[in-house]
Amino acid sequence: MQKTRWTDLWLGLLYFMYRIKDQYQGFYQYLSREGYSYKTIAKHEYFARRAIVPALGDMEVETLTLYDLSKIKLEVSENFNGNITYSQRRALISFRRFMRYIQERGIPTRMNWRDIPFPRRPDSDPDSLTQQEIEYMFSKLNINHFPDLRLRVLFEILLKAGLRISEALSLDIENIDFNNEEIQVQNVKSKKFNWIGIPGATALIEMYLHDRKDDHPALFITTSGYGACKRLDMQGAKSALRRFKKRITLRKPLTFHIWRRTFCTMLLERGVDIKSVQFLARHESPSTTMRYYIAVNQKKAKEQHRKAMNATLYKAGDSLSTAA
Repeated sequence: MQKTRWTDLWLGLLYFMYRIKDQYQGFYQYLSREGYSYKTIAKHEYFARRAIVPALGDMEVETLTLYDLSKIKLEVSENFNGNITYSQRRALISFRRFMRYIQERGIPTRMNWRDIPFPRRPDSDPDSLTQQEIEYMFSKLNINHFPDLRLRVLFEILLKAGLRISEALSLDIENIDFNNEEIQVQNVKSKKFNWIGIPGATALIEMYLHDRKDDHPALFITTSGYGACKRLDMQGAKSALRRFKKRITLRKPLTFHIWRRTFCTMLLERGVDIKSVQFLARHESPSTTMRYYIAVNQKKAKEQHRKAMNATLYKAGDSLSTAA
């Protein structure tokens, strides 16, 4: 009888320890130790608080099945506004990462985190800039004006190296190899360092550095209200981009990421094979690169179809005029 009581107490303690909602604080600490950004951790916390914990929080991790995931989707559909499919997808991706953490800790579960499905992202052609649009925007930047010169250098690096904006803003001057026209970049996702080419961009970078009157190690800097230099952060970069957007007319949404998309699209349009593009863009998943490949090939297919139909219609018109 005494043994049964202790067994029940132990099982009750185990239930409390392995309830989903009781594992999240450790999950956030784990993400921080792994080097995830504050913004990424905040997104995980948001979906946990708004959808995952309300739907599954009191359940034991060990008893969870794939069927229970429908409760997360239901919670999102009832309590979120806007694009529900997108929010369901983000919530399930976040829960997938949580379950991976759980299994890495050795906590027993009925399902593998890899088996957790999520709503498919709607197919859409990734926006990219044309050569004419790039030239138009560069013509609107006065490189004799330091803020414009800084933005031009940022655009050049994003385009020539296909960087993410966070990777570009974290660059130091010492990361640039002017002789080989390369920059050393830490991949924001894999944390690996790579040397990436920036052909034709080093002359502009040298001009930008020559105009600077400081000794700050960061490549992209700004000045505070007291005149002190500091690294240009995301908020400052976005403010500069917003100011520039007011000076131009562009039908596409101008974001920092569109330069990375343009990098991938231009490589594929010029015949670079898909595996090389994946390597150069540092995509962890080939499916990400495939989105650009499909978009480029759809564009080519439409152009070839139009040419073929124009030729066919011309011949048909010829025969009609002959018949008349």
